[in-house]
Parts: sequence; C-alpha cells; structure tokens
Amino acid sequence: MQPHDPSRLLRLALRANAAFSTVSGLVLAVAAPLLGPWLGIPPLGLAVVGLGLLPFAWLLFRNAARTPIHEPEARLAVGADIAWVLGSVALVAFDPLGLTLAGRVAVIVIALCVADFALLQALGLGRLRRAPLAA
Repeated sequence: MQPHDPSRLLRLALRANAAFSTVSGLVLAVAAPLLGPWLGIPPLGLAVVGLGLLPFAWLLFRNAARTPIHEPEARLAVGADIAWVLGSVALVAFDPLGLTLAGRVAVIVIALCVADFALLQALGLGRLRRAPLAA
C-alpha cells in the first residue's frame, strides 16, 4: 500500500470489520450457553449467528487483501452491515425474544459498532471512486 493509496480507508475498515466479526462470531459460537440466558436470546440462535459471522469475516479479509479491492463485494459488505443494524433496531423495538436489559444493551452497542463499519466502508468506497485513475 502506498502512503496516498485511495483504498487505504476501505482496506482498514474491511479488516477492522473482519476482525470484529471473527471475534464476535467465535465468542457467540463458543459461549452461547452462557450468554443466552444472560442476554435473553436462545443459545442455539446465538451459536448460529456466531457461526454465520465467520464466513462473512473471511470474505471481508479476502477482499481487503485484494489488489484492487473488489468494489461490488465491498458494497455488499456495507449493505450487509446496514441490514444488521436495521435487524438490530427491529429486534430491540419489537423484542420477540424477551431480551434482558443486558441483551438490549448488547444488541444496541453491537449495532452501533456495525453502523460505524458501514459508514467507514462507505466513505472508503467514496474515496476510491473519486481517486484519479492510475496511468
């Protein structure tokens, strides 16, 4: 990566999102029996979501390592993050699971982190589009 690489922000955002998704996925998958009752979320649901995050994280890491970054895949990551945030809002607002207070706080905090990733990735995509073409 060059010092003025227009893909730098997008690469960093994708890597950060991938790292967060990997850690979150592993924690949810491994600790689901402990976390489920505390959050008010069925442990099986937590484990499934956790395992589902791992391939997502791999796709993010893979795209961040590409030269050039595959922009359509980066846009899909932004869309997936936005969908996660909207799903989280619906989960807290309608509370079909009977979330505990800790569960509501956890869902909101994670949604805020994911919203930050979506924003940074979108900003990175914008920088990439505005960059002059290499000669």
